[in-house]
Amino acid sequence: MTLETSINNPMLRRRMLRFTVGIFSLYAIYSLILVPLNTHFGSNIVYAGTMLLELTELLYEIIELLAYAYAFAALINTRFCFGLRDAFCIFWIYLGAALFRYVSIFLISGYMSGINMSNLWLELLFLLAYVLLDATQMIVVFVGAHLLCLTYERVFTVRAKAQAARGEPVKDKCAYVVPYGGTLSMKNPLQASAVLCGIVILLARVIGRIIYDVSYGAPTGAADVAWMVFYYLGDITVSVLCCALIMLIIRRMDCRTAEECAASDTKIK
Repeated sequence: MTLETSINNPMLRRRMLRFTVGIFSLYAIYSLILVPLNTHFGSNIVYAGTMLLELTELLYEIIELLAYAYAFAALINTRFCFGLRDAFCIFWIYLGAALFRYVSIFLISGYMSGINMSNLWLELLFLLAYVLLDATQMIVVFVGAHLLCLTYERVFTVRAKAQAARGEPVKDKCAYVVPYGGTLSMKNPLQASAVLCGIVILLARVIGRIIYDVSYGAPTGAADVAWMVFYYLGDITVSVLCCALIMLIIRRMDCRTAEECAASDTKIK
């Protein structure tokens, strides 16, 4: 079953516009406000001993996780409710926002701290690597969510055809998964995709943590080991919270989508 929706649908265009404004706004706060503040606090001795530098770094992480959660949720929601083609639009919009984020950071940091021209190519290489890392995470989520939704759609199509053959009313595919309750079900493609997002976020954080630990060196005592364990447990906690946030965002999107789907004309192919 396919929804008669496309990029020409005014409702879908509004959703795309909201996502574009939302994701670019989050990254504008990150790169145009927090980065200059962090650079200023870190380079000015007046702020030494204050918590302002740590505060901006904490806000860095919060904004970044909010952006990831919003982007993942929009990607999953669009794939399930509108299809693969329209989900590609979300992917490219996010990639543009990620490029805006890293280019802005590069330019602002260069303006405030200066650019080492001898290492310019290396800094540009790091910029490209960060963009590719973000793109890789989105691709993994995109492919995983698509496969989960595709599996559900195939099962739903068989069920819908059997119901139609028996003369029973055929519900829209949204009706079986939207809105979901408080119980986690891996048979629900939306919830399963959100769990996948949590795993991707966890892997990205753990890999970064391992690289840092290897470069920093082996722990020298029990205190170092305790801090390492604490940080890894923190990564797990953050990933679980992000998974829950993604489910919440998807549910809020889909509560509206279910009503729209119910009013849409559908056909079994």
